[in-house]
Parts: sequence; C-alpha cells; structure tokens
Amino acid sequence: MREISVPDIHLALETPPQLVLKRSGLSRVIYDIDLGETIVGQNLECGVMLIDPEVRHEHFRIRRGETYCAVEPLSATAVTWINGVRLTQRAMLKDQDKIKAGASVLTFHANTPSPQVPRAQPEQELIAEVSGAADAPTGGGRENAISPTSFMMFWTLVAPLILAAFASLVAVEGRLLLFTAYTVTLWFGLMNGGLVLNGRSFRQNPRVACSHDVWIVFLFALAITLVQSVLLFLALMLWNMGLPGSLFLQAVCLLLSAAAASAVGLVFSCATSSRLVVACLVPLVLAAWMLLSGYPVPTRDMHTLSSTLASVTPGHAAQSIMDASILWDQRASAAMRTRYPEAIRSVGGGTADTAAFRPWRAVWIGILVLAIWCIAGAAASFVLRTRKAKY
Repeated sequence: MREISVPDIHLALETPPQLVLKRSGLSRVIYDIDLGETIVGQNLECGVMLIDPEVRHEHFRIRRGETYCAVEPLSATAVTWINGVRLTQRAMLKDQDKIKAGASVLTFHANTPSPQVPRAQPEQELIAEVSGAADAPTGGGRENAISPTSFMMFWTLVAPLILAAFASLVAVEGRLLLFTAYTVTLWFGLMNGGLVLNGRSFRQNPRVACSHDVWIVFLFALAITLVQSVLLFLALMLWNMGLPGSLFLQAVCLLLSAAAASAVGLVFSCATSSRLVVACLVPLVLAAWMLLSGYPVPTRDMHTLSSTLASVTPGHAAQSIMDASILWDQRASAAMRTRYPEAIRSVGGGTADTAAFRPWRAVWIGILVLAIWCIAGAAASFVLRTRKAKY
C-alpha cells in the first residue's frame, strides 16, 4: 500500500469531538477529545488508552483547536492508518474517519456526543482487561475504588508490619526469622522494581520514559524497598525481643538484597509494559531464589548442577551473610553446633571449642554476588530502556 498523507480537511466544531472504540459484540468505549493535546497509546495516563500489544506506549497524538482536529504519528515505527492510508505526517480529521493502530480501530466523530454510552476510565479499562472482563462497558463505581495513594501507603507502611507479625507467630527460631527478613525484602524489591515504571509518576515523565535516567527509577524503587525492609526488620526485632547475631551484617544483607531485587525487578519493568507479566514473573523468580538459598534444602543435599547454580543466586548469597551474622564472634561450642548445625555447615569456620567464628569468606562472597546482581540488573535496565526509547 502506498504511503501518503491524508489531505488537510478543516472542520467547524460545534460540540466536543469524540473517538469511539468498537469492541466485541455491541460494546463501545467513547473518549472525548479535549482542547489541546491527547496522546493515544498503552500508557495508563494516555488520554486514550488502548490495551493492544501492537500499540506503543505513546502511539499517536491528536491536537484539537477551536476549529479543527489533527492527528500525527509520534514515531516512524508507530504505524497508524487513516481510512486505509498510512499516516506519515500531520493530517486533519473529518467526521467518520477510521483510525487504526495495531488491531484497534477508532472512529472519529466531529460533533456526535452520545451520553447514553459510558465514558472510558483508563484505570478500570486496565482492571477489566486483566480480569477478563474487558468486553464489559466501563463506568460507574469508581468512587468506591481504593485510591492509588491509599494503596501505596498500605503497601509501603502496613504490609511489612503485617508480614512481620505473621512471621513472629509461626517462627520461633532465629535463623528462620532472618530467612523471612531477606526473602520478604527480595519480594518487595522485585515488586517495586517491576511495577515502578508503570506508575503514574513515571509513565509520562519524558526523562524517565524515553531516555537514560533509569537510575532515578531504580533509586525510587530502592528507597521504597528499604523503608519496607527496615520496618519489617524492626518489627521482627520488637516482637521477638531481639534477633540473634550481628546487626551490622544483617543490615548489610538487607541493603544489598533490596538493591539486587530492585534492579532485577526493574529489568522486568523495562522488558515488558504489562503489569500482569511482571506479576507472574516475580513469584517464579522469588520461588527459585528461595529454593536455592540453602535454607529449605541444604546445599549439600542438592544435585551438583543445582548447588553450583545456587551459589550465584541472591537468595543463597543473602542466606550465607545471615548465617555468618548468627555465628559471628560466637565460640564454636558443642551447644552452638547443636543449635545452628546448618549455619555452621553453610559458612564453615570454628573447628575448636575455643575458636570464634569469623567466616569472612562467606560474607565477602555473599556481598560480591549481591553487588553483581545489582550492577548487572541496573545495566540491563539501562540498555533495555535506551533501546525502547529509540522506538
């Protein structure tokens, strides 16, 4: 098909123009076009949000003036068609024009408002798509929904306390409590890093969404994760009257675990624009890290390949540091060997009853592994985001 631009056709607007998205069956979604600029794409904050894998985050732009509406593509790879003709430059819209982006077809109405059809609400569109109810008309009930700010406050401040209380009720052994502390920190980091780019604060920020300032997003996700980790750790200490071992090493472990998990989560966020995909990837990765950490299954009981793989995972690195923190400067007595046999096997050291545990090697290897995951994740996120910005 020949690539030409649509002829400029001005129109006199008597009422607000609209775009109508036809869905399956008789379902339609109507978007009012306000004066100024309206972005059409997959972003939640787009004026017209299309849930379509072939549509880019910001696919095309509609500019409305007092007497005209114009459409223009936002990049050469964001293919847009009007009435079967590919759009290559800014073009004026006329009534009943068909705009096609990906598999979505929007009909432009110059002055035909239809109050009987509910207006689109982007957040509910996303929820409907994820829940399988995307074909149902949207609208209504939004005032009863939980606001993003309220949920963020709950996720950041309340969720760590609830998890700490639950862990304290079911766990009585110090090593298990420390295992809980770093695994929950890893989960927080993966979720925060994986979903932060889909948040309102970053979707429309041109510096973050289209350029090289991924470090801003990483630091934001890391800050949230650290707040959650500190709240969790303090709550565990309070409800259990303290935790065994070196607090300094435990703090280092949680800090590096938060950084590594946030960086890996950011890779998910940069690699996919779907929150559903991120929500599916996080438990898979976290489960693998937990199983290979050496706590549920001791490393000596794993297959050779599994034990080798475990030695380079964040879960195993964090567990090594936590085990070292429990044993640090403790005398290698028979009581200590009876109480923490797996921790001693994990990090080694202290062969005589008078010898004190100083497992430097386990600590430094754990720190190195977590630091490598953090740096590699941040670098991969930078590359993915930079490549995506070019398109």
